[in-house]
Amino acid sequence: MTTVLFLVACAQQCSEMDMRQRLEWLSNGVRETYDAARECLQTNYYGTKHVIEALLPLLQASSDGRIVNVSSEWGLLRVTI
Repeated sequence: MTTVLFLVACAQQCSEMDMRQRLEWLSNGVRETYDAARECLQTNYYGTKHVIEALLPLLQASSDGRIVNVSSEWGLLRVTI
């Protein structure tokens, strides 16, 4: 299943649930362990944040500095439908 189809299926399924049902669905469907999710956040969020913070002075000094966001499906927490 492609990422777009997956997201559409999740949105349709979640639109019919209240908040408690959504949380239950998410907690039952997440396949990553806490440690794997923590490592994912450390790499994908905090790693990116720290690199941007380190390079920001150089970007601000440049007349043509850019930040390009690159992501992939591997950066997502996996849930089952």
